[in-house]
Amino acid sequence: YDKLLSKTGIKNRHILGENESPEELSVKAGLNCINKVSKKEIDGIIYVSQSPSKPLPTRACYLQDKLNIKKNSFAFDINQGCSGFVYALSLGTSLIKNQLAKRIIIVCADHYSKYIQKNDRTCRPIFSDAAAAVIIEASDFNNIGPFIFKTDGSGGDFLTVNKTKEKSSLYMDGPAVLKFSLNLVPEATNELLK
Repeated sequence: YDKLLSKTGIKNRHILGENESPEELSVKAGLNCINKVSKKEIDGIIYVSQSPSKPLPTRACYLQDKLNIKKNSFAFDINQGCSGFVYALSLGTSLIKNQLAKRIIIVCADHYSKYIQKNDRTCRPIFSDAAAAVIIEASDFNNIGPFIFKTDGSGGDFLTVNKTKEKSSLYMDGPAVLKFSLNLVPEATNELLK
């Protein structure tokens, strides 16, 4: 435990119960977020997940109903992991800047534990199940961005879900993922700062 904490900063992980779903966590996070703001009218929802309970209907449409978001709103899913929030933030910001929305809720949720075997010492300590929500809105004073995007799909085999007859399992080549991050992230950060 102490070694893991010193290397990752992770003290504990949340794992969904047998009868829980990432969408239930998403509803709780979304309601908590909406209840904390004075202006409740939401023009759209962007849902980010790589592990939804069902592929259809889109989870954003499911959440639109559960969060009582008006029907003349947009709702769509983004299938992304680590970069998912940044993608959603950039898309939401663009929709607001183009005056297609004034207020958007972004919900990110994942259920990675369903892909991780109990004896997996690589992924189990660092992946967990969670949901988070944020509302972005039009402002005359604050801006979000700019954004820099980089894509290199050549490392796809370093972090993937492998299907077996019994179960789908998350596989990660930790050193390769770290090397990839250490090469690409500083480059993008420096470009963004310039």
